[in-house]
Amino acid sequence: MPVKVLAAITTPFGPDGGLDLDAFEAHVRWLDEAGLDGLFVAGTTGEGVLLEYDEVEALARRAADAAG
Repeated sequence: MPVKVLAAITTPFGPDGGLDLDAFEAHVRWLDEAGLDGLFVAGTTGEGVLLEYDEVEALARRAADAAG
């Protein structure tokens, strides 16, 4: 069975404290192009519990769109 490579992706924030979805998408695309098999979004680097539901949903949707 081949080894799967998953990463806990960080969540970038802008100067105003809001999500930087463009930077997040660029990071997801970079990881996808590098051959990563999957991501943990807003769940393992600490900020996930501090985000609102709509922010987590926006990150998940953006990751899914960016990585296909």
